[in-house]
Amino acid sequence: MHFRRKPFDAQSLITSAVSNIICCLVFGDRFEYTDKQYQGILQKLNEIMYLQGSLWTQVYNTYPWLMKWVPGPHQRIFTLTQNLDDFVEIKIKEHRESLDPSSPRDYIHCFLAEMGEKEDTDSGFDLKNLAVCTLDLFGAGTETTTTTLHWGLLFMMYYPDIQGTTIMPTLNSVLHDESMWETPHTFNPQHFLDQDGKFRKREAFLPFSAGKRVCLGEQLARMELFLFFTSLLQRFSFSACAGEQPSLEFKLGATRCPKPYRICAVPR
Repeated sequence: MHFRRKPFDAQSLITSAVSNIICCLVFGDRFEYTDKQYQGILQKLNEIMYLQGSLWTQVYNTYPWLMKWVPGPHQRIFTLTQNLDDFVEIKIKEHRESLDPSSPRDYIHCFLAEMGEKEDTDSGFDLKNLAVCTLDLFGAGTETTTTTLHWGLLFMMYYPDIQGTTIMPTLNSVLHDESMWETPHTFNPQHFLDQDGKFRKREAFLPFSAGKRVCLGEQLARMELFLFFTSLLQRFSFSACAGEQPSLEFKLGATRCPKPYRICAVPR
């Protein structure tokens, strides 16, 4: 891909790239960046995320019995969600027609194969639940990683000294850190076991939550963030455009997203 040394908004490219990964896992295929339907779906998803943080939506969540009759931006969410539902329903229909239970190629095929010929609402294996789960995976697997990468590039523009910095981790000092380990110079599996001999996680960094609500896409997200972000920084230097200073303030939606900004990418 040819990158011109001109300002551009990277959000659309990042969204398309990240979303295509979850699309391959859920739908078994990727979309071309020029696919108008695909771009329309991503725009609708982005608008839903933004509207979910609006005051209208917050009031609706508090007084749904009243707000469902009141016109306003919150009503737009239902229209957009229906558009996404229609998109997923078409994909499920296509998958039902091409299903080979002995060789499922994605999440939808696996679900249909497990469901069999007869729906079972008690076990959760029914078409309605498939549509809901598919849409949830598609949306969650697109927006969150996209927004994290978007913030990452913005911070690189603000802190170029951190961006050109060469990191050479000294694993020896970490693995023998006396402030972290009870016996840092001794092989000791007890470091990872509690008093009952059960495994305990030592990391204090918990962006994916923990316990029963832990993010099921943690491993995928970790790989995506690492591969995308390091590949970008290995190949380009990022900076703010001449005469522009992007804001570090956020716009509130279902997540905290950076305000739109333009970025200059120069090949290293």
